[in-house]
Amino acid sequence: MTTHTPGPWHWGHNSASDASTACIEIRPDGPYRGNVADLQSCEHIMGITMAETEANARLIAAAPELLEALIGALKALEAIGEEMTVGERYTNAGEYLIDALMPSRVAIVKATGV
Repeated sequence: MTTHTPGPWHWGHNSASDASTACIEIRPDGPYRGNVADLQSCEHIMGITMAETEANARLIAAAPELLEALIGALKALEAIGEEMTVGERYTNAGEYLIDALMPSRVAIVKATGV
């Protein structure tokens, strides 16, 4: 599994930056304290607004918790699927469960590299 800086991560406006750069700092807590990424609003270059930059920062900061929650949800779904009878797998609930498994696995592999 690819390692990453563990959460929790936080985001906020970098107080060291001036208003023209509109820097947003994303950083983890703990011994890894420091900048993970500085996202700049480049509306004039890339068409990214400050609102989009802040939304991206919130999503990035939530990534460790989202990954942990998805791994837990996948384990629960797999356990439920193992207990279902063949007939139950062909009900709406069974199909929803099966449909949720593959995208969850793909997202976890994308995030972890494994």
